[in-house]
Amino acid sequence: MRKAGGNPCNLEAKPESPMPAKKNPAQQKHKEAKAIRPKSFKRNTKSVVGPAIGILLAIGATIVLVLPTGLDRLTARRPSKPPAQNASSANSPSPQTAEKSAKEKGAELINRGNELLRQNRYDEALQVYEEARTLLTEDEDVYYNLGIVLTRLGRTEDAIKAYQRALELFPDYAEAHNNLGNLL
Repeated sequence: MRKAGGNPCNLEAKPESPMPAKKNPAQQKHKEAKAIRPKSFKRNTKSVVGPAIGILLAIGATIVLVLPTGLDRLTARRPSKPPAQNASSANSPSPQTAEKSAKEKGAELINRGNELLRQNRYDEALQVYEEARTLLTEDEDVYYNLGIVLTRLGRTEDAIKAYQRALELFPDYAEAHNNLGNLL
């Protein structure tokens, strides 16, 4: 604290607390050492370790919460040809183009069903997947997605059958194995 009107270099120390008359010299040195502690020994209050640990814990909790449903990977279908090629092939009807158009229609239905499933519109998604199944009778992804929506609707027995059919068509389908195992 500066003295009013005095030399700016002349500082007056304010006592911290009233001191008893007799004090042990070792206690006095300890008190002085505390008073002149350098700032570098102060605790760093802007540490990033605490928030970083909090973020890692939040990510871990999210993974644990999402993991059971995160394994319900939805399969997305895309047309096999670019749109320009699809338009040119539409002018020349043949059995191959009819088959391709059924596959493309089935792929569109799978994508539509996936969107409905993401929006938790399970009954509508089930109808769309059933329609896709009529077009793509030998496609494991249709049965896999049917298994997902049937599980969400609580139709466990039907979901098990759908996953089993997906595995008949593609025995190495890891996600179908996992989801089937979760239901059994």
